[in-house]
Amino acid sequence: YFIFENYQKGIAPGQFVAWYDGNELIGSGEIA
Repeated sequence: YFIFENYQKGIAPGQFVAWYDGNELIGSGEIA
């Protein structure tokens, strides 16, 4: 479950989201 702080457009199911702490990948997942 991921909530963006700002409105995002162009997001579609099947795309992936990834989040980082600096250069370290701390999570990722497929957008449903």
